[in-house]
Amino acid sequence: MLFLVCLCSQALAEDTVRDVIPVERDFMVRSWRKEHGLPDNRVLSLLVSRDGFVWAGTRAGVVRFDGQRFEVWSRSTHAAFTNDTARALAEDPSGRIWVGTGAGVFEIGDGVEPWGLRSPRGEPEF
Repeated sequence: MLFLVCLCSQALAEDTVRDVIPVERDFMVRSWRKEHGLPDNRVLSLLVSRDGFVWAGTRAGVVRFDGQRFEVWSRSTHAAFTNDTARALAEDPSGRIWVGTGAGVFEIGDGVEPWGLRSPRGEPEF
């Protein structure tokens, strides 16, 4: 009985594998790399904001993609960034983008403002 069940489950699994439809058939698949404007080929965090922008955190900064071009936030573009490795991205209820790095948390708005952990004396602990 067990042998028959194993054969049936194996046959069903093989049929399922054959019936898988490649994603390329129904969707356009496109990858972007450093040569297209991404600051680094390794994406550590990803966010789609409510306004439709795609945000990616990389080892070389944060990038916002509008479907045509990339806009980068990093130490070379904004002095407030003290660490380019963007490990986490989040959007708050007001639409502000927050970036978590090894040096603290940064808010991306008109500029970049550091928001680190605060010590009991109120001093940033980056």
